[in-house]
Amino acid sequence: MKWTHKDKLRDLWVQRQLGDELYTELQSDYVDLVYIEVPSWHMPDDMYKDVQVFAEIRDPKMSMWFKLKQPKPKYNFSTWT
Repeated sequence: MKWTHKDKLRDLWVQRQLGDELYTELQSDYVDLVYIEVPSWHMPDDMYKDVQVFAEIRDPKMSMWFKLKQPKPKYNFSTWT
């Protein structure tokens, strides 16, 4: 993803990567999406960035429910303690 792509384009990219159903579920009140942006390893780092997306689920009960609903998660999910 390019460094010039800001919030809206980043959100569209994440939605495309996760799929509409999972992305919509992660837009809930009890979930915070955390983005870590670092210079790209595979492309020129002055123009491109790698984006890591993490979902922080604040409610332990909802965290467990989410893990049960996702049999094989594509990504790591962490909970607040």
